[in-house]
Amino acid sequence: MFTDMVGYTALMQKNETMARQQRNKNMQVFENCLRKYQGKLLQYYGDGTLSIFNSAVNAVQSAVEMQTLCRQEKVDLRIGIHSGDVMFDDTGVYGNSVNVASRIESLAVPGSIFISEKLFSEISNQGIDARLLGYFELKNVQQPMQVYAISNPGIVVPSRDDVKGKVKQTLNSIAVLPFASLSSDPENEFFCDGITEELLNVLAKIEGLQVTSRTSSFTFKGKTEDIREIAAKLNVQKVLEGSVRKAGNKVRITAQLINAADGYHIWSETYDRSIEDIFAVQDDISREIANKFRLNLSEEEHKKEIVKAPTENLEAYRKYLQGMYLMNTQLPENVEPSINCLEEAAAMDPSFVAPHCYLCFQYYFMGYSGMMPLKQAYALSSASQKRAMEIDPQNDQALLASSIINIAYEFNWPAGKKFLEQSLEKNPNNLFALMMLCWYHAIFLEYDKAIEVAEKMLQLDPVGSFAGGSVAEMYLTFGNFDQAIKVANETLKFNPGNPYPQSIREMAIGFSGNWEPMSLYLEKMKQMYEEVPLGLGIMGVFYCRTGEKEKARVVLEKLLEIEKQMDTVLDQVALVYANLLDFENFEKQFRKCIDNKSQGVIFWYKSPMLPEEISNYEGLRRIRRELQLPL
Repeated sequence: MFTDMVGYTALMQKNETMARQQRNKNMQVFENCLRKYQGKLLQYYGDGTLSIFNSAVNAVQSAVEMQTLCRQEKVDLRIGIHSGDVMFDDTGVYGNSVNVASRIESLAVPGSIFISEKLFSEISNQGIDARLLGYFELKNVQQPMQVYAISNPGIVVPSRDDVKGKVKQTLNSIAVLPFASLSSDPENEFFCDGITEELLNVLAKIEGLQVTSRTSSFTFKGKTEDIREIAAKLNVQKVLEGSVRKAGNKVRITAQLINAADGYHIWSETYDRSIEDIFAVQDDISREIANKFRLNLSEEEHKKEIVKAPTENLEAYRKYLQGMYLMNTQLPENVEPSINCLEEAAAMDPSFVAPHCYLCFQYYFMGYSGMMPLKQAYALSSASQKRAMEIDPQNDQALLASSIINIAYEFNWPAGKKFLEQSLEKNPNNLFALMMLCWYHAIFLEYDKAIEVAEKMLQLDPVGSFAGGSVAEMYLTFGNFDQAIKVANETLKFNPGNPYPQSIREMAIGFSGNWEPMSLYLEKMKQMYEEVPLGLGIMGVFYCRTGEKEKARVVLEKLLEIEKQMDTVLDQVALVYANLLDFENFEKQFRKCIDNKSQGVIFWYKSPMLPEEISNYEGLRRIRRELQLPL
């Protein structure tokens, strides 16, 4: 715990006697509170202190009492606390934890107590209240950290704008919350979600504007949290919210832009239009937001449409929105219905590019997860990508689809990277494109670059399961288990029970040396993935690593049976052979995967998912050389 009297030096120059009186009051309060809560003073330095405690709760309770008494004595004090190891030598105390606590104290305002995210997790459910202020970059601290302000009665809780320091936030950042449906028609819900998503996509392409991803924004759907709290969690300056009331061919859309620091409404507008004007409404809202952020739109940009109508067929647009709504539920049972809706939308208007792009993604996922034969998935993905590029070769989603075909199926690395870069140039906030770039760097063992992209994903999607799960998996792949667990835990706070980050977390804990959590999670996995190759592969790895090789062979037989029934080739078969140290069958299966255009197995090279003996196996290295990949 660091404490600091605010304005002491200036007061000394103005009135030395008063300054000494203030300091003596502070020291008396400090020493009494420290003694009461079993703290230990390590150092006085001028008007500040450094102390340690054996209990996180004691440290915060001491600070609350200390701050309350100092405010009564009109002593301006700021306090910063962090939890972690410290080291001692003849010169004093030092270590990263000391540095973090010092930086957190420097952010605090008079009368406040700031604590780290780690300390907050240790005092939860202890009768201590705290408000999240968001992410901050702290000097000489590698990763941005979330900081909380203690909010017990009598303690100052500042707005984010009152906090000094270097904030991990772009100049212009916004979150678009799901627009509320005010109609009784159940179909209006996916219409509302679609409007929100279309606005997200449009705003994400405006240069200089950072837009929080859909998965994070939709975490707050149907919730009534304070806008300032939501903004702190999403680390944005402004929030757009609204509602949609649809009746027959008429629609009323209300939108309001809110300043995150104080909840002040910067702008609001209501649009009463016919459904045919929906794209014009989106254009009006997007242009108004761009102006409110004072982005320098050129005269030409002010004249042209920001939102171009993607289709003239409103029924095709309705089917597309329904397909996207189903796809974004992330429920396995909605994958095929979403594909059916997107196919209908594409059939109604063959020149509508968006359904073809998302069909490419959906078919790819079906093949990757083993829910569809690889050859069929490749053919359907390729057809959708080709049609999207024929319609609009400059569309960022069409370019992304092209990168998937080149990287995931064709192993044409230069072309895949080029399409990715072009897609991100047009839409730097595209989360799926960033994930693909992350995996591209992983394939080429460019770990530093992959982590840099991963951090960008977390910045855009701080509470969503997609980025959190993907980034946790990336850290797991690189063997950084502590960071994988940390990211997964943070994601699960907002997405409890989500199988993606949870399975990654249990695997990371297992590879760290404790397979018990994975053993407990296995029953849930069996219910969800008993017949899904993606989950069966993880089960096979678990059984091999815990010495239950007969159970692993049962999983292998099930995978081989699925392969036979579907007339396909599964990466997961190669994964289980690898963990059984069956070198010959592993190489044969790996070769079959590559020949059948399955890239999944490529990601595991040098990862803990493959035993070290397999990663060093010449058969695997030979195939990587053929694919022109580094060893």
